[in-house]
Amino acid sequence: DFGLVKAKALGGGAKAPAANAPQPVPARLLGGLISGEAFIELLNAIFQKHSVRQKLSSHPGDRAQSWGQVAKGLHRLSVELDQETVDVLSSGDIGTVLELLTELHVVYKHWAAGEAKRRKRRQAERARAQPQQGPGGSAAAAGGGSYAARTPLSAYSAAVGASPSAA
Repeated sequence: DFGLVKAKALGGGAKAPAANAPQPVPARLLGGLISGEAFIELLNAIFQKHSVRQKLSSHPGDRAQSWGQVAKGLHRLSVELDQETVDVLSSGDIGTVLELLTELHVVYKHWAAGEAKRRKRRQAERARAQPQQGPGGSAAAAGGGSYAARTPLSAYSAAVGASPSAA
C-alpha cells in the first residue's frame, strides 16, 4: 500500500528517523503520481497561482491520456517530453515518475523566478508609459491637482489668499 521515499534530517533537535531511512508514502499519492493525475493537479495549481490561462484535464483510468495532458502542461514550462518518455511514464515506471517530479521542482523554481521578473518588467513599463502627473501637470490644470491642493487647509488658504504653510 505504500511506496518508499528517503527522509531528510529534521532541524531544531526534532527526533527523526535515521537519515536516508525509507518513509512510507500513502498508496493514494503514489497511485496519483504513477497515473499522472497528481502531476495534473500540481500543474493546474501552478497555473492558477501564476494566472496562466491553461487548465489540464485528468483522465482517470487512461494513463496515456493523462500523461499526454502532463506533457502539454510541461510544455508551458518549457519542458519537452518526447513520445517515448510519455510511453514510459504511462507504463508506470516509478523511477521515471520520481525523476520527473524532481525535475519539475527544479524547473518550476526557475520558471517562477522568470515569471516574477517578467511581471516586474511589465509593471515598470506601464509606469513609464503613463504620463507623469505632479503639481502643475495636466491633472492639476484639470482640477485634480496634487493631494496637498485638495486638503481642506489648502482649499481654505487658497480662498483667503494665504499659503498653506503660513496658515
